[in-house]
Amino acid sequence: MSVTATGKICGAHFHMDVEKSDLPKASAIQKAFLHYLETEDIRPSHTDVFKLEKGSHILHRCQIRLGQIRLEKNPEENILEKVGFAALWLALNRNGLQAHVDPLTDDNNTIDPAEDHKRSLWMGASPVLDAESESVQELPFVNPREVLVNGFHVHVDFEPHERAMAFRVFKAFNQYLKANSIVPTDAQIHNDENGPHILPGWEVTFETANPDVVKTLGKAIGYLMLNREDLAVLIHPVTWKEGDAAAMIKAHSAYAMHIGEKKAPLNLSFFTNMQRKIRQLPLRSCQSTYMQAERRK
Repeated sequence: MSVTATGKICGAHFHMDVEKSDLPKASAIQKAFLHYLETEDIRPSHTDVFKLEKGSHILHRCQIRLGQIRLEKNPEENILEKVGFAALWLALNRNGLQAHVDPLTDDNNTIDPAEDHKRSLWMGASPVLDAESESVQELPFVNPREVLVNGFHVHVDFEPHERAMAFRVFKAFNQYLKANSIVPTDAQIHNDENGPHILPGWEVTFETANPDVVKTLGKAIGYLMLNREDLAVLIHPVTWKEGDAAAMIKAHSAYAMHIGEKKAPLNLSFFTNMQRKIRQLPLRSCQSTYMQAERRK
């Protein structure tokens, strides 16, 4: 199925599926999430409690499903801005558990349920990238406004046979941004590997210390949910300060959000190797080298 826009997003449903042993942690996350939404004056239209369900896969592992925290549009609200704040909080605070966001569109009745997941935003779909789980007493909930250092990046990596499709989506995405008076700080196409990205790809960056950039994040998520075609999208916040390799790795893994099936893993050792090279240079060269590496990402 090629994912293209046939409707408009009018809401979003936030889900978390966890093993029974993680129920206390998931319940704590749900409680903190709802409290955060309240502080941002975001009012869910519905919240389900956790329910025990039987898994459908071979092992039939019991799971706990966070039925839905629904954000649905009121006439005077920009739902995508609210989705941006909610999705970023969940990405930052899921604490090793998997979560996903399903868009609610005005054409949902025409979508094959078996294909609907291709529009979803996934967090932690690749457990190998997740940090080890912490106990409920130690869950470090954070506010996106306080940890966002410099906006966010949108990446699309592509295989050689997807090049024309990737260029088409890149052009259409930038036209959408322009039509909505959104000005990215940079938009580049890379014909070879770029930083931790081992495939060619494109990136559009929104770098600013203003936390209201999260409103733009919601609009970017909403557009790409419906218009990525068959490409995979990676969106990550910039939560690191200059030269902090550990924070860079966390932003690209634990805090990352995905739409579509990932094409290839990131080479996260790029960041530690870059930091090691910087430490070996004379002090006067460090900053320029770091910025050059950043520009190549």
